[in-house]
Amino acid sequence: MAARLNARSVDREALTLTSSVAFTVPLIASALLLIVAPLLVAHGYDWRRHSISESAAQGVRLAWVARAGLFLLGWAAGARALGAPGLALGTQVGLFTFGLAMMCSAVWSKRPWSDAMAFDAREDRRHSLAAKTAGVAYVVAVLSQLMAQLHTGRELRPLTWLALLTAIACPIVGARVPSINGVAQRMMFGVCYFWLYILGP
Repeated sequence: MAARLNARSVDREALTLTSSVAFTVPLIASALLLIVAPLLVAHGYDWRRHSISESAAQGVRLAWVARAGLFLLGWAAGARALGAPGLALGTQVGLFTFGLAMMCSAVWSKRPWSDAMAFDAREDRRHSLAAKTAGVAYVVAVLSQLMAQLHTGRELRPLTWLALLTAIACPIVGARVPSINGVAQRMMFGVCYFWLYILGP
């Protein structure tokens, strides 16, 4: 009996370690790729004004770097949804949907920022749909986790509030002030990375 209990304990620890690696490594790799990507794309890209998706746009030089970063972020979010214990159901569903939509947004690329460059309009529409789905799913995930913390009486984490605030405010700011759209989006992404990392019940 003791041997069986020890074997189960070892299996749980191995599963936890595997889940942690499947989440942490892609998350860190994604952050590094998205930081480096603006330095590699064609002249004319301005990280303060242009979005992350535009560094992964159709026809852009070395766009695969940003695409890989977006895909790995989606993978990490999905791994977090499936591997983090005690998450609210809404958080799990929202995170998994967010992850899947992020991976789709990496596969389907946005149109380039320059009108002089050719692009596939259908692919651009698919990317837009995937990106919007990811944004809504992220808000659902954060809001569900916030509501779960309120319902159970757990201490509210300031980062959860900040994640919700940036998820709503940053897209609005970016749309209203295009000159800082890239800054606003990267602020939201930065908070998202930290929120995913500390996410727990």
